[in-house]
Amino acid sequence: MNIFKLYIASALLVFANASNGAEFGKNCTTSLSQGQMFQTDCSIHAEFQGKTYCFGSEDSKASFMQNPQMTIDQAQAFYAKKTEASREKMTQAQAVQLLLLTDLPS
Repeated sequence: MNIFKLYIASALLVFANASNGAEFGKNCTTSLSQGQMFQTDCSIHAEFQGKTYCFGSEDSKASFMQNPQMTIDQAQAFYAKKTEASREKMTQAQAVQLLLLTDLPS
């Protein structure tokens, strides 16, 4: 039973890391900086300071590259306002602990 819980916790961590590899939930960073939510498939992206940022077009990426930090700061401010109320933040360690404390069916 405990091995089953550990297996599920490990799988959830792998999935969480894979799906959250891009900042801002794969929304176009430049669009967010302009006050608009635009979901992308992240096929157009850039790395900045070890993080991946997604864009809806090459023009959006080029705009980002002119001043990445300013664009990120503006995007973060807008994204936090739009998403904060709808999500509960917890660390991966907290998620694993919660999962391990939950009784799962055998």
